[in-house]
Amino acid sequence: MFSAIGTHGPVLSPLADLMLDILFVSFAFVLFSMSKPSKMQSLMFGAFVLVIVASRILFQPLPNVQPVTLAVLLMGAHQGAQRGVSFAVLVTLLSNVFIGDGWWTIFQALGWSAVALLGATFVSKTNEMLDFKSLLILSAVSAVLFDVITTFSLVDSSTTPIDFLSLLYSGLMYDFFHVIGNMSFVVWFGHTMQQFLLPLPEITEDVQMVEDVYVVRG
Repeated sequence: MFSAIGTHGPVLSPLADLMLDILFVSFAFVLFSMSKPSKMQSLMFGAFVLVIVASRILFQPLPNVQPVTLAVLLMGAHQGAQRGVSFAVLVTLLSNVFIGDGWWTIFQALGWSAVALLGATFVSKTNEMLDFKSLLILSAVSAVLFDVITTFSLVDSSTTPIDFLSLLYSGLMYDFFHVIGNMSFVVWFGHTMQQFLLPLPEITEDVQMVEDVYVVRG
């Protein structure tokens, strides 16, 4: 299955890489469809995926500074766990097509899925905005959670608990950049992202009402 051992873990063969991507994409679409989105919600979801994918590619030159973590956190918080996880998987796979796909993609998808679940857990209503302080704290926790999970991509059968702790220690600087990056994105884009995600149910209801009236009059 694996052709070699790389910097970020085993290097997948082309066939294994393709099968992995198909599996993850199928999972993401099934999960999203289970949330029963409207056409408007589906379009806005897709648009947000593309924006965040493009943003991750744009910020790639900066070490571990990327807007994905905050976007995934807020998607889970305001759209629920199913859409949050689906969003996390799709953004990971689509952006890695340009950045680099492989064994690590599994753990990145798992890491951001965990962040989506974190957001869904801490917000009980989709029409409530997270206050600035809470969002800063959650964005910092999300960075650490993601980095710990992705570190498992470097673990093999010979890795001991001490080795794993050493891996975590060696990545502390990148973790710091991730935390600072997330908090910066909260300051710059946190409010805007929440405003984009919050109106979806209301917009959907308005559009449905217009469609119903049109059908009745037609």
